[in-house]
Amino acid sequence: MTLNSYFMKISFYYFIIPSLFLVFGCNKNEVIESDEGLILGEWEGSTQTMVIKDGTSENWVSGLCQGNIIHFKEDGKLFYIDWVQDEIYADNCNENEETPRLGRWERISNKKYRLTLIDESSGKESIIEPELITFESDNPNTDVMQFRYKTLPDNAPEGAQYYYLDLFRR
Repeated sequence: MTLNSYFMKISFYYFIIPSLFLVFGCNKNEVIESDEGLILGEWEGSTQTMVIKDGTSENWVSGLCQGNIIHFKEDGKLFYIDWVQDEIYADNCNENEETPRLGRWERISNKKYRLTLIDESSGKESIIEPELITFESDNPNTDVMQFRYKTLPDNAPEGAQYYYLDLFRR
């Protein structure tokens, strides 16, 4: 091996290969921040927004007593409450006794979670799996979690594409 070929080989390994990694291996636009741990804590939501196919959106009210409280615990368990209209006093909302209160949650990947509610008496499981869950935070006092659903309710407005539920950290 000549001295010239030795320097060519060294420059190839120490300069050209690392340069290729820098050029093709790193893209600042592809930085993916983990949402791991952001879901922990107690969240309350009642604002549902329907997004129409033309790009417009509107607040959507499915009933007088809409909304829920969800407490995501570190051990993968959750506590869930949703509301129903009082049968006697129509202006009052009560906890929905038919919805299981206990369950578990699982992080599948960034922006993808599965919530499983478990009926204490029958053991029946109800799965809630939004298409997407995102988190926004300007500061610790304004955390927002958004559940996005593509499957629309039967009473969704004409031309609706998807809807989302905003939950705020309590």
